Amino acid sequence: MIRVARLRSILEIDGTVWDAIVPDSAFFHSHRFIRSVEEARVQEADFWYLLFYDGQRLVGSAALSAFRISLDLFTGKTGQALIGFLRRMAPGFLKVPILFCGLPVSIGKHNLLIADQALSRDILCALHQEMVDISRAENISFLCVKEFDEDLRPMMDGLVDEGFLRLPSIPYVSLPIRWPNFPAYLNELRHGYRRQIMRSLKKLGWTEPLIDLGRSGRGGSASPRIVLEPANAESAEEFYDLYKEVMTRATVKLEILNREFFRRFFVLSTGDSEILSLIAGHEVLGEALLVQHGPTMTFLLVGLRYERLATYDVYFNLLAAIVKLAIERGCRRLDLGQTSYYAKQRLGGEGGKIYFYLRSRKRTVRALTWAFQRALFPELALRRQRVFKVRETGR
Repeated sequence: MIRVARLRSILEIDGTVWDAIVPDSAFFHSHRFIRSVEEARVQEADFWYLLFYDGQRLVGSAALSAFRISLDLFTGKTGQALIGFLRRMAPGFLKVPILFCGLPVSIGKHNLLIADQALSRDILCALHQEMVDISRAENISFLCVKEFDEDLRPMMDGLVDEGFLRLPSIPYVSLPIRWPNFPAYLNELRHGYRRQIMRSLKKLGWTEPLIDLGRSGRGGSASPRIVLEPANAESAEEFYDLYKEVMTRATVKLEILNREFFRRFFVLSTGDSEILSLIAGHEVLGEALLVQHGPTMTFLLVGLRYERLATYDVYFNLLAAIVKLAIERGCRRLDLGQTSYYAKQRLGGEGGKIYFYLRSRKRTVRALTWAFQRALFPELALRRQRVFKVRETGR
């Protein structure tokens, strides 16, 4: 039988205990990442942490958070019109506090770790019961477990037996890395896609991204440079200011990370996170936050100075530099995240399905959500791009 220990702060759990079952590939479930989110009080969320034991053996863990969102963020125009109609009968419909198994950070990652797959059904059952107990005590109607890819779907569909709906989240783009160097990658692209990358690089006067280590030349020439440096407390302020510019223009945003998150994350993740910057003269035009965990590099967040965006094709050239860096590091996969699909697909990124699981404790709302799930939560189907020659020729 699964025994559950529930705690209210990640600081109540020794980092070595929590991380003992966390593999390198699950960096976003690590003690240090979770701590940076909790201590920053992103979205003023409340937090709970679950440790699952089989006897004395730690076999799983989960990070839970509760905050208020409007679920119509995920719907199309048809769904938003339907929600408006339903809110005439139930004004608070889908505009409620939600208890998540997950953190208030929308990066397409999950915060449920099951170390012993043979115990997955028992752990999911225990997770559901813990979430029900917490939601009753906190008067929260909706439970949500997020976000899982196709590989984990067979296991996570155990939540359907617990009364959850499996619903499509927005796709997550990844690029499998198989090239020895950047020129080999370019050579495998079909002409039209290679030409787009070369056209952007030409604005920098390059034929491939040139990445400098450190900012030794930052105050010198006005020529643009792409610079890689470790994330640290000093770079947090600059990155946050550019990140805010992006978020003020975002059409879909579940939450907005605060300044304190970047301050804490950049310190706690020292050695794990890096900043890739495009700089012209004294001015930083764009920055990408990168994390390498095991054989995977993740492009986590971006900050951009929009008035200078087109001058050097800042975003596109940062993406190309990230691809080159992942290749040179010997990564097997580059995770490019959600949104900005065209820019990421034209590099060869492949959109994968991501799911979340939703349940209301109220029978009427549960019935409405089930009946209108396709309209409320439509699946975004990405148009597949034939980017590589191998896809066209079938080699």
